[in-house]
Amino acid sequence: GTDAGADRFEKETLDIHQRRREAFLAIAAAEPERCIIIDASADPDTVENVVAGAVFAALETMTPRHRKQAPG
Repeated sequence: GTDAGADRFEKETLDIHQRRREAFLAIAAAEPERCIIIDASADPDTVENVVAGAVFAALETMTPRHRKQAPG
């Protein structure tokens, strides 16, 4: 993106963002085996490391039948 101004997402009201957050937190609570909640209030490098760690941990738990084969 560019710094040309607020996009559609940024123009939404705080109430919409709060309701969206609550909906995602409800999904995470209902399906903890599929979802992880990541605190994004830390510095960007820390958040990146937490996300990468969560992704790699999830990939390690997948059985071969859950992994998609690369075309080729």
